[in-house]
Amino acid sequence: MSTQRPAGVDEEPISEAAVIEYLRSHPDFFEKHITLLTTLRVPHPSGGAVSLIERQVGALRQQNQQLRRKLMDMVQAARDNEELTGRMQQLGVALADATDLQDVLETLDEVLRRDFRADAVALCLIDAPAPAAAPAHVRALDGADPGLAHFAKVLETNRPVCGRLKTQQLEFLFGEDAPAIASGAVIPLVAARPLGILAIGSRDPHRFHPAMGTVFLRHMGELVSHTLRPYVD
Repeated sequence: MSTQRPAGVDEEPISEAAVIEYLRSHPDFFEKHITLLTTLRVPHPSGGAVSLIERQVGALRQQNQQLRRKLMDMVQAARDNEELTGRMQQLGVALADATDLQDVLETLDEVLRRDFRADAVALCLIDAPAPAAAPAHVRALDGADPGLAHFAKVLETNRPVCGRLKTQQLEFLFGEDAPAIASGAVIPLVAARPLGILAIGSRDPHRFHPAMGTVFLRHMGELVSHTLRPYVD
């Protein structure tokens, strides 16, 4: 029996889904029909129409630019991490060379301001004696000091926090310098027990932010904690 349609009867149009499925199943279709690439016209975001080849070239060029930007971001991040690693090593060497608690406290303040761009530094030691001539940024606190309640979560989780600190936290840490601090990092110091809090303040509101990584800050906290422990524990 013949399957030909009667004369005068139009064939049903092929659906878009069928075309798409066919092209997916036959990825070499345009290789066999190369001339179609120069005759097909597709809309362009800038207006008008271009050939399929031109559109593909444009899309590939855009993807290449995006990949270049991602690569440059990765390279910059690697450079930043390498620089931070070098600074952490320098901090470790400087603290290891300190001869007593007074020297440790002064060295820490100096290195944080010089190498880590700190505009303000605050160190609160908990249940520990401070040297008679302790730097102005260092305070010895009783473990029941009500001001420590502002940092209860930091000490409990033993995780640094970054960003815009609360007014009460700023005032407790930096005193009269608090209004000038636009962002900061609070680093818990823990070694067997909570030893204290180290805070770094910056006048730059973007210097510390909640989305930034805290790996290096955690390393700094561990380094400072183990350096202080023989003197204050």
